[in-house]
Amino acid sequence: MKTLALFVVACLGLLALIVWQLKPTSRETVFESESPARKTLPTDDTDAPAHDELEEPGEKQLVSPAAPIPQSAPVEPQVAPTTRSAVHWASDDAQRQAKERFIELRDTLVDDPHNEAVLETALELARRLEWHNEARDLLVRLVRLRGDDLALRFELATQLMRLERWLEAIPQLRSIVEAQPGNARAWYNLAIAHQALGHLRDARLTWTRVLELMPENPDAHAHRGEVLLDLRAWDQAVADFETSLHLEPGSLDTAMNLSLALTKLDQLVEARDTLLPLLDQHPNHVPLLNRLAEITWMLYEQNPATNQAMAKETLDYCTRSLAVNSNQPKINSLRDRALQAAN
Repeated sequence: MKTLALFVVACLGLLALIVWQLKPTSRETVFESESPARKTLPTDDTDAPAHDELEEPGEKQLVSPAAPIPQSAPVEPQVAPTTRSAVHWASDDAQRQAKERFIELRDTLVDDPHNEAVLETALELARRLEWHNEARDLLVRLVRLRGDDLALRFELATQLMRLERWLEAIPQLRSIVEAQPGNARAWYNLAIAHQALGHLRDARLTWTRVLELMPENPDAHAHRGEVLLDLRAWDQAVADFETSLHLEPGSLDTAMNLSLALTKLDQLVEARDTLLPLLDQHPNHVPLLNRLAEITWMLYEQNPATNQAMAKETLDYCTRSLAVNSNQPKINSLRDRALQAAN
């Protein structure tokens, strides 16, 4: 009897285990990790939105394991897709390491601010990371320690100009040209700094010195021409712009400035002829079309009876310009006048 009882208990236990195995599990969504801002997947498949709707910008949802499927429903085996981690490039690691190393060096400089080796290493990292403010600060320290290093001083001036700190760059550049009167690059940057600050007299003199050292530089001629325009020295501006265009034909900015200087001298035909060859290359350039419209209208107004064609040409330039940018009240008004004159 005892043996029979043990057999019955074993059978009942085995039956209970079989029933438990056949019972379906609940369909809970499981995430490996979840931030408070991330949405969770719904438990009801009928209301589940598309996958794209579940993603927050810049991150991907983790995929939950597939829920058990009743054995009575014959389906193909399903495999839950796996998420792909973000791609990390070697350059990313190099940037991170450079940043970490820079922070370490900066902390070292707190206790040892005059350590030239640390300053140079930190400067190299700042250059690589393109951290211009940090590079400027390090260069200031190094220039104080090595004032006779003109290459270092030139780099400091360049960083200051990159940050548009023109007034701070000027003393550095003056120190260089005093020590190296033939340093054309330093003179060039000094002229740029003066011009940026509106120091017209100093800019004119400095550009003249640049052109003594680099007479064939089209940009130097163009820059001095811009200063001469501001000084209302129209004839001299024309000469510089013409030289610049001879050295660099096809420069739209220089041609526009030359046409302005010629207009100031009331040489309207020459001003118009300067711009016309550029129209094929820049058919939708609004400032070019507007300048041509203004000059051509001035030619029409000199003698409306004989310059009727100029009114039609003005109308064409205005129409083309407004097709690119309709919000131009001045050109709209000029078009209306040209339209009336052309008819």
